[in-house]
Parts: sequence; C-alpha cells; structure tokens
Amino acid sequence: MSKVFICAAIPDEQAIKEEGAVAVATAIEAGDERRARAKFTWQFLEQYPAAQDCAYKFLVCEDKPGMPRPAIDSWDTEYMQENRWDEESASFIPVEPESDPINVNFDKLSLEVQNAVLVKFGTCENITVDMAIDAQELLQEDVATFDGHIVEALMKTPEINAMYPERKLFAIGWVKHKCKPGTKWPEIQAELRNWKKRQDAERKETGKYTSVVDLARAKANRQHTENPAEKIPPVTAAIHREYKQTWKTLDRELAYYLWPGDADAGNIDGSILRWAKNEVIARDREDWKRISASMRKQPDALRYSRQTIFGLVRERPIDIHKDPVALNKYITEYLTTKGVFEDEGRNQSATEPPRKSWRLNSLRKR
Repeated sequence: MSKVFICAAIPDEQAIKEEGAVAVATAIEAGDERRARAKFTWQFLEQYPAAQDCAYKFLVCEDKPGMPRPAIDSWDTEYMQENRWDEESASFIPVEPESDPINVNFDKLSLEVQNAVLVKFGTCENITVDMAIDAQELLQEDVATFDGHIVEALMKTPEINAMYPERKLFAIGWVKHKCKPGTKWPEIQAELRNWKKRQDAERKETGKYTSVVDLARAKANRQHTENPAEKIPPVTAAIHREYKQTWKTLDRELAYYLWPGDADAGNIDGSILRWAKNEVIARDREDWKRISASMRKQPDALRYSRQTIFGLVRERPIDIHKDPVALNKYITEYLTTKGVFEDEGRNQSATEPPRKSWRLNSLRKR
C-alpha cells in the first residue's frame, strides 16, 4: 500500500552562492521511505538536470496528520522557507514567525515619510520604526543633501507622487543613475518627468517585445509578397550568449532587465550592471527574488533566449510579484506563447513556424 512522503532537496552554501540554487520540496507516493528516496532522487535530477553539478542534501519523511506538506508531484520552492527540518523528530515543522512589534505599516506613513523611506532604503517592505525615523532625517537636517532633494522633487511632482511605491522605486533608481550628486530638486524633477514620458511611451506600444521567430515570420511574409521568387535567408537576429547559462547567470539577467530606464537585451551598459549588483542582487529585492523563484519552476528555463527573458521582465505588470499565483501564471503563459529557446533562434529557418510544441509537450509531461 502506498504512503505519502515529503521530500526536500537542500543545496549547500557554495551551490547557493555560485549557482543560485534554491531548496525545493515535493510530496510523492511510495511503498516505503527507501523507495520514496530513490524515486525522489530520480525525479529531482530529471526536473533539475543542472543540479548534478551541485551538492544537495536529500531529506525524506513520511507524511503525518497535521504536518504541512507540498502538493503531490509539485516542485515547491517556498516550502522550505516556511518549514524546517527538525532533527529530533526527523520531520518537517513550520518555522515560527518572528514577532517583530517594531515594524510599521508603510501604507499608513505620510507620503513625505514614505518617499523618504523609498529614497533612503530602496524598499517599502519590512520597514521598522527605526528605519522610518532615520528616513525622516531627509526631511530635516539632511534636507539639502542629494537624497533630500530627490524627496522634495517627488513631493513637487504630482504625477510621480501619486504612483504606487514599487513604481516610485523605478523612478528613484533612474534619477540616481542620471543625476550627479549635488543636483537640486528642479533638475531632478525634470528628469523624473523625462522618465515618466519614456515609460508612458513604452506602455502605449502594444506587444513591444516580439520573439525572434515572430520577427522572422513577419519578414518572410513581407519578402514573399514583394518578391516571391527570391530566396529567404535564415534568421540571424538572435542574441547568443557567450557564456553557459546557469541559474546564477539567469538571476543576473533578471536583475539587469529590472532596470527602470531604456535597456538593450544584448548590450548591458556598465552602469546597469553595477546597479543590478548593488541595488537588486545585494539587496535581495523582492520582485527579483520572486521572479527568480518562479522561473525555477519552469521546464527548460535555462534554454530560453535573452530576448525572451528580457521581454518577460519588461512586459510584466509592475506589482505582479506580490501575488505568487498570478506571477507563476504570467510567466508560464509568457514562455508558452512568446518564449523562444536560444538554439531555436539560431537554427530555425525564417519560413518555419514557431516550435512551441516542445514547450507544450514539456508542460504536459510535468
């Protein structure tokens, strides 16, 4: 008779640091723990073939009444964030939430203090009383500093000041990149308005990102109409990586493309690289972290082209990361309808239809 077992794969510190590996858990049915462990190991390596190059610890225990567990045959990257392995009972138990009475509700702060927090700390989440007090220095003794002038510019630009905090963070990141330290609020305000014009122009364009294959088909149709006898050349538009794609390099690409201003999928400016490293990765920014976790649930995630990853990040609704279900649905649908494998862009003829069947078949198998 089959039983249900909870199984988890925990990467070591080196795999986390160098490859961006994350813990993943699932529940499977098996006759006993030995068979469950063997089945889990096989399924895990099939789902995450790159994990063979990393060190993982496999934990397995029988499901018990009242014990939290992931869904059967799912791959849950959040389970080990909410639960931990208890050596004494040899089972998984919930992580006790840390009581933190000094946290404040960001939404209940005044707009001026909210802006100061955004400028000083670059986040609107997990704000403590001390952080709110420190940020208010930008409204008092530090009002004449560069950050103080950014706060003032935000307050004096209604169309920016009315935005959601997450979108304001993009605007703040933009002006910190474009304006030199010492710039005063009128110049900062002008740059904020320039940023908004760029954003509005981008959003007016429908379907701004088009896959390599779609571009090739459109080009082929035009050439066929203009000169049907002319031979159509193969696609050469794909941007090919000069490095092996790993979870670590994928995380870097996701961070690059979160840049709030203009960006090129294949030519990342040095200032954007530094911004991504210092403002996104080092700060473990919430949207980046959640997109990264969701990508790890996608079949063949490391095979997608840079244009695909670029479009996925740039076209997403700004605050979709706050709803994990909606985020997973968006990413799955985007990759299914617009995703192009890197080798697909290289090898496919311009007259061939998109080979989305690979992706759909892969999803059905999972």
